[in-house]
Amino acid sequence: MRLSSLVVFAVAACSLAVAATIQPDVAEISFDRRFEKPDALAEAKQPAWVAKVEQQGGRFLDEPHAWEVAASAPEGVGRLSITLDRKKLNEDIVATILFDADDAADIAIQLFDAQGRVVVVDLFGNLVEVGKEATTDTFVIPLRKYPTAEKIVVRRVKGPVKVYGIVLFPVVTEGEADLAALEKLARVLGDPLSPENPLLKGLRNIARSGKVTMQATATSKALAAATPAPATKYAGAVPPPAGLKVAPPSTEGLVAHWAFDGDTTDANGGKHNGRIRGSAPLVPGIRGKALHLRRSRMESMAVSSSPDLILRETLTVAAWVKYSSIAPRWGSQILWCGDERLGRDLWQLNLFTDGTLHLRSDRSVSGQPIFHVFENEIQFSPKGGAILSQHVGVWSPKQLAPETWYFVTGTIEKLSPKQSSFKIYVNGEAAGETRTGEVVNYDTDKMWVNVGSVDFGDWQNFDGLIDEVRVYNRALTAAEVMALYQQPRQ
Repeated sequence: MRLSSLVVFAVAACSLAVAATIQPDVAEISFDRRFEKPDALAEAKQPAWVAKVEQQGGRFLDEPHAWEVAASAPEGVGRLSITLDRKKLNEDIVATILFDADDAADIAIQLFDAQGRVVVVDLFGNLVEVGKEATTDTFVIPLRKYPTAEKIVVRRVKGPVKVYGIVLFPVVTEGEADLAALEKLARVLGDPLSPENPLLKGLRNIARSGKVTMQATATSKALAAATPAPATKYAGAVPPPAGLKVAPPSTEGLVAHWAFDGDTTDANGGKHNGRIRGSAPLVPGIRGKALHLRRSRMESMAVSSSPDLILRETLTVAAWVKYSSIAPRWGSQILWCGDERLGRDLWQLNLFTDGTLHLRSDRSVSGQPIFHVFENEIQFSPKGGAILSQHVGVWSPKQLAPETWYFVTGTIEKLSPKQSSFKIYVNGEAAGETRTGEVVNYDTDKMWVNVGSVDFGDWQNFDGLIDEVRVYNRALTAAEVMALYQQPRQ
C-alpha cells in the first residue's frame, strides 16, 4: 500500500477523549451483499450519522463478508464510500480498517464532498507487510478541518484488495491542536491498540462476521487476550542475589561511558567528556556517584559534536534513572542527539509525560509511517522540494514510577537493507519493539549529545538522578543488556 506524500493528522484538539455517551454510536460496518439493497443501513443497524454505503468497480461478498476488487481490474478502478450525515456528526473520527492486501496493492483513503469532488486526495497511507492473514490500519479522519467533506472513500489504486469492515467512532475535540496529545492518540489508538480501546470490540465483531483470521500482531493479541491488563507501572530495580556471577559489561563498540564518579569525564578513554549546564551536583547513585539534575534550574550535561556519537543506523543507549517529576507536554529527556531543527532528532531516549519510556528517531516518510509528520517540522531542499520526516519509535507498555531506580536501554539494529528494529528494555527485560523500513534522510554532521535535555539545555529537562550512561555503536543483545543490569551495585 502507498504512503501519502504528506501524512498530517490535523485533529483540532487540546484534549482528546472518546466520550462515554458516544460509545453506543460506534459504527461497526461489516461489508456484505446487504449493501446492494436500498434498505441496507436499516438492516445493518448503523448509527444515524452513517447515511449510505456504496461501491463502484468491485463487489460485495457474503462468504466471507467483504468488499473485493480483483488484481485484474484496471488501475484506479475500485471505490468503497461511506456517506456521512454532517448535520448529525461534526466531530473528528478515529477509524480502523480490517483488510487483506499483498505488497503489490495500493490503497488511498480520501474525503469527498456532496458533489463527488475530492476534498483530500490521500488522507492516510501505510506500507504494511501482510501475508495470507488480515491486518489493520488505524487513522484519524479530521472532519472538523474539512466541513464540506461528506464521504469517506477507500480508493483502490492497483493490486488485489479485500476489505472486511471498518470501525468508526467520534472523538471529542476542543480547543486548538496539541501535538503531544496527537502523538499520544496515535500511540493509544494505533497498532498495537490498547486493550481498553473501543475499536477492539468492533474489530472482533467484524473478524467474526467475515470469518477471517487476524494477523498475529500486537493488535490481534489484544483482541484475543482473556487475561487482565498488566499493572500500569514497572517494579523498581532489584539488586542481584549475593554471589551472582555475571559477565562483565561489554566494551565492544562502546563509544562513551559517563559514570559520574567524581566528575563528568568519559570513562571510556576521555574522548567525549561532558560539560555541566548549571550547578548540577554529583550525589550517591547506583555505583559511586550520580548526576542530580533539577528541572526547575534547567540543568543538564552537554557533550560536544563528535562523529562517534552521530549514529544513524545502529546503536545502544543505556542509563540508570530515578526521576522526581516529568516535564509537561513533551516529557523529559534522558539521552538525546540532534540539533535545533524540529523533527530532526537523530535519536533520543526519554520519558513521556505519563511515565512511559520512549526510544525515537526522526526518519523519512517513504514507506512505513509510524506516527506523524507535523507541518512545522517540514524542511525544504535548495530546489524547493519538501523533505519530510516523522517520529519513528517504540514505547514501553507500562510506566516508570517516580522516586524509583530503573535501568533503561534502547537499541536500534539494522536487520536488513530495508528494515530496522527499535527495542527498549526496562531492568534488563524486553519491553517493546517497532520495525520500520525508514531511514535518516537529513544531514547530521553538526549534531551534539545532551544528557537530561534537548537543544541548548532549555527544553524537556530531566528532573532526578541519572547514572552509568553508556552509548554503543552497535545493538547489544538481550543477554548483554541483562548483564549490564546485573552488574554489582553499591
